Amino acid sequence: MITFAPNVTPLGVIEPLPITSSPNFAGCSLAFAKAHGSPAQRRILAAVERWLDVPKGYTATVTSKLARGHGGAPMTLAKPGWHWDGFEHVGARPDFDSWDPKVKHFVVNFHADPEWGTVAPTEYAVQSIAIPGADPYPELAAAMRGQPTAEFEANTLYAFDQQTVHRSGYVRRPGWRMFVRVSVSRRVPIEVVDTLPVQVYMDLAAADHGR
Repeated sequence: MITFAPNVTPLGVIEPLPITSSPNFAGCSLAFAKAHGSPAQRRILAAVERWLDVPKGYTATVTSKLARGHGGAPMTLAKPGWHWDGFEHVGARPDFDSWDPKVKHFVVNFHADPEWGTVAPTEYAVQSIAIPGADPYPELAAAMRGQPTAEFEANTLYAFDQQTVHRSGYVRRPGWRMFVRVSVSRRVPIEVVDTLPVQVYMDLAAADHGR
């Protein structure tokens, strides 16, 4: 039996800036992201730093992805469907004994035009769920059906931990969205810049979205 006890907290709304010149980062350091990022990314990182506490032996890494969503598809950039972030892996399997209360993620789905509404929200579990067995992933979508969830408006900065199950929502309107996550963990930063934006298309049958 594995129990997920979600903990997600909104921290405030960040004022918009243009995003289409923003590069992608895949887990770089804060210093690298601030040196190479767009004005919008630097504004987001400045907002995160007001809340950031990095314990000794841990790092803060930045993941940022600029993508254009198309109506009817889930806005997934990495993991389709319900999932978690931040557990260490043993081979290809997550090690749920590696839960660490010091691991935290700060996330914003950033839009240059938030008054038009979010392109695609991220949906978060808000109450504990228990899943039998050692590998919860195959059962996660079924376990989340009918569960209460939370969404946040565009440009809201929020924090969550490893146990907060979440998923990318369906695109509500076509448009550009920039996902930015600052993670506190023991991972080594990867100092790479990718300047190619992502076009998001997803075969809905390929990802059980619990719908």
